[in-house]
Amino acid sequence: MNRRNVGIMAVGALLMAGAAACGGGSEHAVMAVSVPAQKAIAERFGGGVEVLALVSGDVDPESFEISIRTAAQASGAKAYFPTGALPFERNFVEALHGSVPVVATGTDIEPIEGTHGEHGGVDPHVWTSAGFRRAFADGYFRELCRLYPDSVDNFSRRASEIQNMFAMQDDSIRRVLGGREYAFGIMHPSLSYFARDWGLRQIAFNPENKEPGAMAVRQLVDSMRAAGVKVIFYEDPGSEGQARLLADEVGARAVAIDLMSGDIGTELVRIANEIARP
Repeated sequence: MNRRNVGIMAVGALLMAGAAACGGGSEHAVMAVSVPAQKAIAERFGGGVEVLALVSGDVDPESFEISIRTAAQASGAKAYFPTGALPFERNFVEALHGSVPVVATGTDIEPIEGTHGEHGGVDPHVWTSAGFRRAFADGYFRELCRLYPDSVDNFSRRASEIQNMFAMQDDSIRRVLGGREYAFGIMHPSLSYFARDWGLRQIAFNPENKEPGAMAVRQLVDSMRAAGVKVIFYEDPGSEGQARLLADEVGARAVAIDLMSGDIGTELVRIANEIARP
């Protein structure tokens, strides 16, 4: 039995034990989600519900494996809302053994394939899609109403405010981009859904976390120049030096982004401004 399977079994046992311990009807309500972007949206609904993000903002969600401590925190959740795209989620849901209800949202968002070879080709950064965030907010709202019917009016008011916020963010991005088909560079292809939403071209340096050879780098530089790339994004601080060197070759700017930010909508507006900046 490998280490991963032992870990999954341990997490599952702890989750079932925790769910049993919480069966007495504690007043403290917890909802579990996968990433900070979901957490920030869910917290806007209020209702005295604590929202637990399994992946923190300083962790790579693609390589994340849930710890025993995080599993213990999630064991008493009223529900868990996965993104449906991150590698760790499938094992975690299996480990739940039904002890925590799993609520799928955004299932109608078409997966983007071919950008992440190490994950079966499916891009896991689905929370950069405006459609996913809207669907998550709607699914979370429906679950809150089911669990707390006496607070439906309050939740409905919050839901309208959240959808209005999404509309304002989309309007800001639309005004900035103006319908133009910009191209941008990025060290790792984490903006695929955002690019699809807005008709942009994403050109990635290392789509499979593999260092390209000298000839591939030259072809990439030529491709970025030909596409008119003015900005190259990077997330990992360890990639900053490489991003700046690439940007110098292309004649572009290197800009740090944070897709694990809770305020992902504001971050994407900032990214759009960087893409459109001359």
